[in-house]
Amino acid sequence: MANVLRIGVENPDELLNAGAYAAGALIQIQSAATEAGAFADISGGGSTPTIPLVAGIFAYTGYDPAGASTTWYRTRYKNAGGTLTSDWTPAFQVGSISYCSLYDVRQDLEKAVTDLTADELLLDYIAAATDYIRGYCGVDFIDTGLTYTFDGYDAIYGGRCLLVPRGVRSLSLVETAAITGAAFTTVASTDYFLRPTTQERTPGWPATQLWLSDLAGITRFPRGLANVRLTGTFGFATIPPRIESVARRIVVRAYASRQAGQADLLGTGSEAGTPMVSSYLSKRDRETLDSFRLAPVG
Repeated sequence: MANVLRIGVENPDELLNAGAYAAGALIQIQSAATEAGAFADISGGGSTPTIPLVAGIFAYTGYDPAGASTTWYRTRYKNAGGTLTSDWTPAFQVGSISYCSLYDVRQDLEKAVTDLTADELLLDYIAAATDYIRGYCGVDFIDTGLTYTFDGYDAIYGGRCLLVPRGVRSLSLVETAAITGAAFTTVASTDYFLRPTTQERTPGWPATQLWLSDLAGITRFPRGLANVRLTGTFGFATIPPRIESVARRIVVRAYASRQAGQADLLGTGSEAGTPMVSSYLSKRDRETLDSFRLAPVG
């Protein structure tokens, strides 16, 4: 597969100034198989390891023909000679960027395909809407295949059930340690199961509970911190259409609200800086998000 990267630039004119990276400044893109690297310039026919900065253009598109859903990226700015560079951005994955497409939002706003003037702002709104939905629902709608560590102390029902809020579709390995910092041992695949079962779930939904069998050698998760390790596929296989639709409407309302003079559509609440969306999140959309929130066990 190939990956298309959307890169927003807040201040291209300043970056092109002689006091910064000057005329000919570039965005450099590197990729790696893991978040920690090693990173190298993307390559292959049609790839864009560097993208020229253009005055007045706030959003850019990069192409990685060798990209995959698991590929990690980082970017930085540099001058034409490569003698002056910025710091690298934190590593990111293409699939982890947003719950809706910039192209779809443009269509919703009836913008011409060639109209890129608002792209950088729309990317900011998309990122904010994605972050809000992820936090509000407590479930990850991005397909991931990783290893996560949990606390045995969090197990409920006598230590037999561990909640997996991000959702888990399958497990290839379950490991436990007797106490925090002890060596991990493998739990037999016959000693655990996921709930709700496939037939009990809404189609397309992952499981959210890991249970230990009451007939197995291990019948409860050991008490400890970071002493349960799960390897498998997590989150939803694809972003649910209803979640994508809500994200698109939040972005469109944010943009329309800005044009009407209200810039505070997406922001933070008064309690501990929690993310919030104003009343422009409709009752219907809030009910949609509520239907995806992690339900209690029982």
